[in-house]
Amino acid sequence: MFTIKQNHFSMHVLQESKFRSLVKGVTYRLLATFATFSVAFVFTGNVSTSIKVGLIDSVVKFVIYYLNERGWNQISWGREVAAPLTAPAAGQQVKHPSIHSS
Repeated sequence: MFTIKQNHFSMHVLQESKFRSLVKGVTYRLLATFATFSVAFVFTGNVSTSIKVGLIDSVVKFVIYYLNERGWNQISWGREVAAPLTAPAAGQQVKHPSIHSS
């Protein structure tokens, strides 16, 4: 992570960590597993079969999701730099496009 500090203002350039991708994948899969289980139960009426379908679906889709997240994190297409990554000259005001002064 890069940090630029000037007059109590910090700007960080962040990249998503592998652990964050993992946590996002787990929480998403929990919700999606419940949805898959529910649909399978509506069609089969069998709790055991619905649980198996939900678990198998979750494992397969979790791996696909994680690999997709990590792959996209390696691609620069569609990313924009919000501000320069160079430190400002001494005494120079740092302005960020999303911060408006009055």
